Amino acid sequence: MASAPANDWFLKQWVETLRTSQAELERRTGWDKRKASHLMNGKQPYKRDTVNEAAMALSIDPFELLMHPDDAFALRRLRENAIRIAADSRNPFHREAEAKTPRPDIAVNE
Repeated sequence: MASAPANDWFLKQWVETLRTSQAELERRTGWDKRKASHLMNGKQPYKRDTVNEAAMALSIDPFELLMHPDDAFALRRLRENAIRIAADSRNPFHREAEAKTPRPDIAVNE
């Protein structure tokens, strides 16, 4: 019998990172204590519905449960920065304003 991957999903780490508890997760999902404990400790396999329920209860995207919270937060920051850069590059006035604004470290001769 093949053993399950060590880091199949990161439910326990998300619960810890979001400073919630197993009891709160049970309340939000409607899971009984046994199911929550087995899912948190990797003793019970999960299905798509389980991932969706946990993600909704934790207010995160379902795919984020499949990655460590640190990686998910880094991905969020990367996405936010990419959106900000794309928005700046679409604004034609942004570059003109930068070109007209003198840099404070450069003296302007009048």
